[in-house]
Amino acid sequence: MRLAALIAEIDRRLVSAAPPGVRTGLTADVLCHLAIEHLHNYDQYALHTPAAARRTHWNLWVSQEGEPTGVFAVLVFGPAGIEFLCGAAPKADMHAFLHGRDLPDPPELFDRLRREFPVPDDTLVIDRPTAEAWLGRPRPW
Repeated sequence: MRLAALIAEIDRRLVSAAPPGVRTGLTADVLCHLAIEHLHNYDQYALHTPAAARRTHWNLWVSQEGEPTGVFAVLVFGPAGIEFLCGAAPKADMHAFLHGRDLPDPPELFDRLRREFPVPDDTLVIDRPTAEAWLGRPRPW
């Protein structure tokens, strides 16, 4: 997938995930910056926990607009690239999901999100070269 097409597709999915009248501050550009920040923090964690260095991991962000329902975006970072999924949920429900005791491992994450929240699109698989171009650097995730 070309970089421009990826950015357009992420933006399209984020807009389509928002319920009517709900604003979201999430865009492909914002999500890119959040992912870079997350990976920087994960790099620091991996320095002290070497087994985590190449482990598949994920992070989820929820739009911070003043609405009770927010758009969420999740990225799973694995050896082949990144997987992206987004949807909408009441912020209280998403908070409970993220702070629950049984957070799913990456293979189960998307299935659980689809069961619990409205998710309008399938998972977007971003191959490693495109993911590295989007994030602006190669990385050992």
